[in-house]
Amino acid sequence: MDPKMPISVNNITWYYGTYAEVIINNTSIYNGVGINATVSISTTNNLQIPINATYTLNVGSSTETITETLQPGVNIVNMTAPALGRGAYNASLTISAVGYSLTYHFTVSYLTPGITISTTTTKLYSGLPQQVVISIGSSTPIPITSVSMAVTGINALVSTGVISAKPPTNVSITLIPGSYRLNNASLIIRATYVDAGGYTWSANYTLTIPIVQTPVTLTVSIQSYTVSYGSTLPITITAKTPIGPLQNQPLKIYVDNNYVTTVTTNNVGIAQYALPINYNVGPHTLTVSFTNTTYFQSATVNYTFTVMPGTVYITAYVNSTNITYGNAVSMSIALSPPITGGTLTISYVVNGTSSIIGSYTPINGNVQVTWIPPQAGVYVITIYYQNLNYWPSSTNMTLTVNKASCTISIIINGTPVVFHDILVIGRMSPTIVNAKVNVVISGRNYTTSGIMYINSSGLGEYVFTPQFPGNYEVLVSWPGDINYESCQADYVLDINKASLKMNVEENRNLIAMGGNVVFTIDLITDIPTNYISGNITIMIESDRGTVNVLTIPIKGTHLVATVPFYEAGSYRVTIMYPGNDYVNSTKYGPYYVTVLPGMLGIPWYIFIAYLVPLGLGATLGMLVSRKIIRQ
Repeated sequence: MDPKMPISVNNITWYYGTYAEVIINNTSIYNGVGINATVSISTTNNLQIPINATYTLNVGSSTETITETLQPGVNIVNMTAPALGRGAYNASLTISAVGYSLTYHFTVSYLTPGITISTTTTKLYSGLPQQVVISIGSSTPIPITSVSMAVTGINALVSTGVISAKPPTNVSITLIPGSYRLNNASLIIRATYVDAGGYTWSANYTLTIPIVQTPVTLTVSIQSYTVSYGSTLPITITAKTPIGPLQNQPLKIYVDNNYVTTVTTNNVGIAQYALPINYNVGPHTLTVSFTNTTYFQSATVNYTFTVMPGTVYITAYVNSTNITYGNAVSMSIALSPPITGGTLTISYVVNGTSSIIGSYTPINGNVQVTWIPPQAGVYVITIYYQNLNYWPSSTNMTLTVNKASCTISIIINGTPVVFHDILVIGRMSPTIVNAKVNVVISGRNYTTSGIMYINSSGLGEYVFTPQFPGNYEVLVSWPGDINYESCQADYVLDINKASLKMNVEENRNLIAMGGNVVFTIDLITDIPTNYISGNITIMIESDRGTVNVLTIPIKGTHLVATVPFYEAGSYRVTIMYPGNDYVNSTKYGPYYVTVLPGMLGIPWYIFIAYLVPLGLGATLGMLVSRKIIRQ
């Protein structure tokens, strides 16, 4: 160490707040305008004893001088620099001690620490969110440690209101410009920043950026140029702008210049739609248009697609594929896709005969038909669909219609007596009008047959006259037809013999021995009288217990029987008919006859009454005769 230098300078530091700048000869120092600074001087006392040192700081016209006692070794001395106005000032620092002096010359610039705010964005697209990069730097040599910016927009919506950064740096903000008709968007920036010394400053800035109308590009993507009628055509629409996708904007879809629907793009500028193909077969033009003149240029894209005939699938359901004649069958027919319109024809073939059930117009792809098959058999039912926009389609199904059952019951009306008309009534269920029902009636050595026809009330009639009494079996049968099973019924009929009534009159019931009683007998029956044959038996019982039987042949229906009585007494007379194959037996009586004693049928008292006059007459006659003779 040079013994001639009592002190040596280690370093001199200018402190603008916490911002340190080293002073050497001809350096430039920067300080905030109007703010004091601190100059820190580090020196070494090279002597072994304390010494006094003088420090003189000149800044412009301002001078500060202090004297300090320096202890041997390193000593720190602080001086206060003046707070001066804006400008560059010459400055010097002189250090003197024990005849030694050292001077440093430098300049101090008092200024306002500042920042620069700029952007490289030269235009904004109207109506779209977009990034604007703001460059932040220091405009003075004094570093800026932090910046806080409050950003507002004029004709622009700013998403980030407050931005914090450390210059130099670039920050991005998102904004949505207004209409291009306003020409420009302005960003009003209120910046508050802290310099390296720790002092806070503020400033206002305005960035003006032109707004232009945003061009839009539309593209359409579909799976195929051809599509079947009745299906759907998936459409993907992509909407782009120079700065990215067109987000959340409505797009109108037209087919052949007819409005279809409006779709909205998503956040990546894509809209999708399944276009129902209900257009006639042939080529069609799909148009997608976008119109928003407030912000965007209009855009349109066309796409041609061809509609081919669609395919229809027919599904048929029935409540049963096996029914009985006379029952209805319910058919439910569904078309896929569920079409409204066209013609659905249902026909059938059964037993070699074909016919059409009907033609129908589907509604929402559905047809409901309730139908009663006209006859029994196996039906092949064909369902055929026609539509100008679809290929013809058909399906078949089989329906078995079984013969219906038939029942017949027998009702017998009439008197069940031989030679009487018997009405056989056949009751058929169901009623089969004009059904030809066979009737067979068989009995003892007798069989007859015939036909009855069923009327609209389900009844048929047959009349027969039994020729013999006894049991008859009545069999009624129908052989069936194409729609009904055969059916029959039988009935056991008991035919009785005819009844016989006798009207009997006796001429008297009091006679004398040897007299007769005349019985007049009339035979009455309701069958032909020629079937009344045999004899009438007259049984005569006396009070003495004797029995006499008199037989009278039947010759006609009027009989006269003379019954003689030869003995006196009381008699009981019974008249009987034993019956035959056709007529029941019958008995009448008894008739009571009293026979008095007498002769020749004359009672004794009458006979004496006759004989006494005769005797007297004879006696008188004899007497008269004798007298005459004597004379």
